Amino acid sequence: MKIGVLIGSITGNTENFAHVIMDELKQQDPTLTFEEYMINLEMNKKNSQADYKYPNCDAYLIGAYADFWTLPIFVRQYLESMPSENVKNKHILTFSTCGGNTGHMEYTFEKILLSFGAKIVANIQSKYPGSYMYLPTYSKKIKKQNVTDIPIKCAKFINAIKTGENDLIPKSQGLTYGLMNKLQWWALEMLF
Repeated sequence: MKIGVLIGSITGNTENFAHVIMDELKQQDPTLTFEEYMINLEMNKKNSQADYKYPNCDAYLIGAYADFWTLPIFVRQYLESMPSENVKNKHILTFSTCGGNTGHMEYTFEKILLSFGAKIVANIQSKYPGSYMYLPTYSKKIKKQNVTDIPIKCAKFINAIKTGENDLIPKSQGLTYGLMNKLQWWALEMLF
């Protein structure tokens, strides 16, 4: 089973977090192989969208850092221009790292990927402090504290790939999340 790994990273934190998740997936199922693609700002500046490389794999691990409340624009452009047949009916595990507020990231991933017919299984968020963190200026050591959901969500992802079962109710379809999202944007508009 080949997993396409799409990583939007600039500092290396998100890339490192992706490798932690990949290691956990590999530990749970040694038969998995990974095809890794970096989505970065330089790629977006130099290449036209026609030059983007889009993997066509059995399932996907897709992640990026939070740019304020959402995906960085170059990651969003990459995902929005991805051929829908590459992800249609395929299981996806998304992840996000801090850099802003990771809370809206899950909704943004869902909005793009569900429109292509993808099946999002789970989302893993890395929040500082007390979770996975990579700071190149200090240390390359990754901390594993208070993030117990990685093995659980990786197991859920592997199970979904193998059985087709997925019990995730997308946040974008939940009443509470939709209402809170609208109130949050209304409050921001009132402030500015």
